[in-house]
Amino acid sequence: MTQVSKDGTPCLNILSTEWTPAHSIFSVLASLQSLLMDPTPADPANEDAAKIFMADKVRYSYLVRECARKSIDKGIPSKLLGCFANI
Repeated sequence: MTQVSKDGTPCLNILSTEWTPAHSIFSVLASLQSLLMDPTPADPANEDAAKIFMADKVRYSYLVRECARKSIDKGIPSKLLGCFANI
């Protein structure tokens, strides 16, 4: 994922520099959903994933889905984003 670092950390300002307790769980999840649905390959956190995204969106989508499936099959959904180190 282009905006998720290889260690699985999402690059989302609302979770770091712009964090405030006033944010609701809804606003955090909406921001995360937006990040995942609209990758930004021009300013990637994971350059390898960005290259695949720009060259072959079908392959990128497959790799993301496969990564998610493997994480869920292992019963470790909290580690879902960490498997993108292999992309």
